[in-house]
Amino acid sequence: MHSVYDMIRKRRTIRRFKPKPVPERILLQIVDAARLAPSASNIQPCEFILVTQPGKLTETFECIDWDKAAFPRGEPKTHERPTAYLVVLVDLIKKRKGGDSDAAAAAENAVLTATELGLGSCWIVQVRRKKLKKFLRIPHYMNVDSVLALGYPDENPVLDEATDSVKPWVDGDGVVHMPKRRLADVCTMNGYKHTPHDSRKSA
Repeated sequence: MHSVYDMIRKRRTIRRFKPKPVPERILLQIVDAARLAPSASNIQPCEFILVTQPGKLTETFECIDWDKAAFPRGEPKTHERPTAYLVVLVDLIKKRKGGDSDAAAAAENAVLTATELGLGSCWIVQVRRKKLKKFLRIPHYMNVDSVLALGYPDENPVLDEATDSVKPWVDGDGVVHMPKRRLADVCTMNGYKHTPHDSRKSA
């Protein structure tokens, strides 16, 4: 049995998916994990929309900025697109401040559960919210925090140790490399001990 730490080590951001639908029971399991995330004062302001219908998948795709400048392979081609999306919402009547923390906890639960179930995910915050809210009929008091792209992965990004840059890159075989800062670069014991140079060197 895999531990949570195993799933954290295994998780990668996926932007290329197989054209294979995800069963509804699996998607609902992911949402169930999201709803069980910690919530400040247990207000539980988060709600979720699963998008699976072909037409709505296309419309949702068109609301997403795939950050083509940061990721050299750009947005997925038509046959590589996600087969499901999870839209993470925050009820602004229930929680006018701090709801982004609740949403982040819910999204991380969803991402790790998706990994455990053999799915890939991409956590997206650069979203055309007005357009998305219109076609999904999301009321004005619900804020779109983020969107998770979901599906069976069609790529295997590699985790690298960051040195001079954290920008992802693609090697000659088309494999995406994701540099991560070292533990020693981000953690000190019993107080902050990095110099400004230390904290910037892997940024």
